[in-house]
Amino acid sequence: MENCSLSKKKEFAYRLRERALKEKNPYQKALLAEVYATYNIRNLVPIAEDLELERSILLSLRPNDFDPVILNHDFVHIITETYETGGHTRLLTATVREQIKQNQDVAVFVTRRVDPLTLNFLNQIKCKVYCLGGKNKFFELVTKGKVMSHIHHFDIYTAVSLWFSKEKYHFDIYFINHADHVFNYGHSICNSILEVSGYGYYRTEALKHYQAHHLVGIPLNTVHLKKIQYRPNYRSNDQKFFSILTIAGGDKLRPTQEWNYPLFINQLLDNFDNNRISITIIGQSGEEPWWKKGYVSQKKLEKVKFIKSLPYEKLYKDINLYDAYLDSFPFTGGTVISEIAAIGVPIYAPKLPCQGYSIADKVRSDSLDIVMQGIKDHILDGKLPYDTQSLAFEVQSFHHPSSYLNRLMNIINDRGIKVPSILLNFKPDILFLEKAYATEWIEGLPNLPRETSPVNRIKLLIYSLEKRDSSLTVTKLIKTVLSDNHPILIFLKRIKSIYQKMVAKFNQVSIDKPVGG
Repeated sequence: MENCSLSKKKEFAYRLRERALKEKNPYQKALLAEVYATYNIRNLVPIAEDLELERSILLSLRPNDFDPVILNHDFVHIITETYETGGHTRLLTATVREQIKQNQDVAVFVTRRVDPLTLNFLNQIKCKVYCLGGKNKFFELVTKGKVMSHIHHFDIYTAVSLWFSKEKYHFDIYFINHADHVFNYGHSICNSILEVSGYGYYRTEALKHYQAHHLVGIPLNTVHLKKIQYRPNYRSNDQKFFSILTIAGGDKLRPTQEWNYPLFINQLLDNFDNNRISITIIGQSGEEPWWKKGYVSQKKLEKVKFIKSLPYEKLYKDINLYDAYLDSFPFTGGTVISEIAAIGVPIYAPKLPCQGYSIADKVRSDSLDIVMQGIKDHILDGKLPYDTQSLAFEVQSFHHPSSYLNRLMNIINDRGIKVPSILLNFKPDILFLEKAYATEWIEGLPNLPRETSPVNRIKLLIYSLEKRDSSLTVTKLIKTVLSDNHPILIFLKRIKSIYQKMVAKFNQVSIDKPVGG
């Protein structure tokens, strides 16, 4: 197996970047910039931003390339896409709901797609929603209000559009740094980066250009949480299951170094009769490679229930009935750990070099051995690890939407804010995830993740080109950034039939027609 060091990943990233910078056509330049960002994000390349590439695209465009979008509101929240699940959209909706509750003039501007549940929620709270509806559009935002940017990390189109619009209309932009552990476009243009975590705060200081940044935390969705009270089913002297919940999408459970969640689950089940514990993991399918490597025996896996995805309302319908919550590692859940703590469900979590998302960090344990012992004590003796009601009160106070919005308004009005020391009181490893995942790669294909299927290895390179420009073919893209003997091209030759089918399908699709704002 060939290890992929950080330098090798960066080398390929720089080839993509160089190709984008050399491209003359601004639309193809933007497509390549999105591929470059997607590659950095999917492979955790230690590159945090690219101001030069953003400006290069901006300078290659003409004023009439930007479609006017007029939004006469005091606050405009701009987001690339919304989802039924995950903390990103919940951060937006919790903020907007509180602003409307306080009679602020607010609108949400979606540049790509808004999901039906989020749209319904925004309509219910009487929030104006505007949708550009196009994947490859530049726009001229005309507004005198404050712009709150929630854009996706790869969204070069909105980042460049905000550069153009701010330079013309001089409005203020505040970037909500929700994906603070990966590459992002759109930081440098902002008046301030609003950090959701201590980890993001430290990474911004170390890796990014910024005018100012402030740690504001994550707001909770109190509409649902205030109706929920912790009601555990298990008692140590009866025969019911002790039910453990983990919520973790994507790579959050992907093992690295000493942080091996599947192995921890295996050891936990080793300590007890299998009929005594049940484990539910939401956000995983069970088909991820870390569940197929034998860390957990097949028999024990029968005690693990995998739920790939649940809408927010269903997710929290019975969440208070779980006896305990085991936080994800090596990467923590940002929004969810605060929501679990606010409900009062006991949390078991190790200290991590990438935390600082929640007041609940104060109950983290110094090691996984201590986490294991705490769960054992809870199961055998009914002993809770800490005062759950006290923690719930602290979390609800700091993460309440009104407290969060108060911090935002203080920043906008140039007033100071106070941040609990627990969110910054840890020793961060700025490149923890990049270094942790640097060596887990497929033989002969060092720049793409091991767990990606053969088809998706190719699709990664054309991720943002689908349904776009038919003149910029996959073949042209790959050959312009790779040498003839590069492992990726050798790999593609091995699966030539799949590759040709994908190229044929791709080349049948042309650029979307512009849609008005």
